[in-house]
Amino acid sequence: MIAQAQKGSTEALEQLLRQYQNYIYAIALGILRTPCDAEDAAQEAMLRIFKALPKFRLEASFSTWIYRITINCCTDMLRKNARKQTVPLEEAAEAADCLTPDELLERTRITEQMHAAIEKLDEEYKQIILLREMQRLSYDELAVKLNCSLPAVKSRLYRARVQLRDICKKMQIF
Repeated sequence: MIAQAQKGSTEALEQLLRQYQNYIYAIALGILRTPCDAEDAAQEAMLRIFKALPKFRLEASFSTWIYRITINCCTDMLRKNARKQTVPLEEAAEAADCLTPDELLERTRITEQMHAAIEKLDEEYKQIILLREMQRLSYDELAVKLNCSLPAVKSRLYRARVQLRDICKKMQIF
């Protein structure tokens, strides 16, 4: 079916996407936690799958390839949503126990610098940091999402944090 879809069979492509649409949505929902965002990410993933299908090599399993594309779509959405999040100054002061405007500006500056530092991480480290720190996934959930063992999750997260710390030092964030 994959070979037929790669040759241009719209029927084969539609059947493949129907077969995997629930799988794609489940991955997106597990990461993004909201049905609306998961639907958007799943649609984007299916579009990317459609566009990239001619380049798919049968060296890896199709489901693994789809999983990776879906994870990338979710990571992109998390990154985009993190940049969009703004809070009015009055609400930020209340949420921050009435910090002064100078303290709020400093927090905002540090937050922006941290986002810039995260962007400089290697892709695998960026992914695990975003899933752990922004989505608050447990180590067990990370192991499932990343399709690796619990010790591998701990090791990768440790290396990601070390790399992030080094980047922060170079950027003089702290």
